[in-house]
Amino acid sequence: MQGYKQEHEVDFFDTFSATTQLESVRFMLAVAASFNANITKFDIETFFLYGKPDTDIYIEQPPGHEILPEGAPTSHKPKDYVVLLNVALYGCKQSPRLANEDVTKFFGSIGLSPMVTDSQVFVLGTFPSNFLILLLFVDDGLCVYNDTKLFEQLMMNMKKKYTLKVEHNPKDFLSLEITYHKNFLKLYQTGYVRKMLKDFHMHNCNSVATPITKDQTTAITETPVSLTYLPNTNDFPMLTLCGRLLWLVRLSRYVFEIDICYKYKDN
Repeated sequence: MQGYKQEHEVDFFDTFSATTQLESVRFMLAVAASFNANITKFDIETFFLYGKPDTDIYIEQPPGHEILPEGAPTSHKPKDYVVLLNVALYGCKQSPRLANEDVTKFFGSIGLSPMVTDSQVFVLGTFPSNFLILLLFVDDGLCVYNDTKLFEQLMMNMKKKYTLKVEHNPKDFLSLEITYHKNFLKLYQTGYVRKMLKDFHMHNCNSVATPITKDQTTAITETPVSLTYLPNTNDFPMLTLCGRLLWLVRLSRYVFEIDICYKYKDN
């Protein structure tokens, strides 16, 4: 599917797809630790294929699946015909939104209610006596619950419609690593940080207790040209670095000067 060829207001209209707030992930895990609740994560396989197109989308016939419609002239070839999509494919600009609308309506049909503060966090049962809280981030879901029957009923209903990968007591979720202890959970992103350092060729650098001092902040702010001695400075993916640092901060609440990096994102 070559989504870049789609034309706005012809092949698609809205593309925005809701995702959960990262603060909700910490909230869910805090509830699990406080109430000694169970934690299970799941992945909806081929998630985008469950969305139904809201516009007519025609595509060229994929290689190996070319067919001639009944009654077509013998002089015609399969490549002379296109096919109408019945499901949203990966690559369609509106696929994430359509798939999210489909699963959100499904959750409502089986009794799950979205929270007012986060439309991608759903509640079932009565808190705190017997409850199930479900969080959805695109096709990744996290369940926190103290009523096993509610969870089993949820999984039974979901498996009637979706193909799921389910993992109890997961060791990670959205790059957030989880270690289970008797009265608390330990959350960290060591693997994410190490991969980020390797991607930006900083895995051999020495660590420091203080990432940046006030004097260094002033120096960088006053003399941004100090970076020009680096080779291919303009090619450095600064915006990518800022985004990955921001993900780290919002999910684990690390504290450091990200705004210093943002000063150079447009360089």
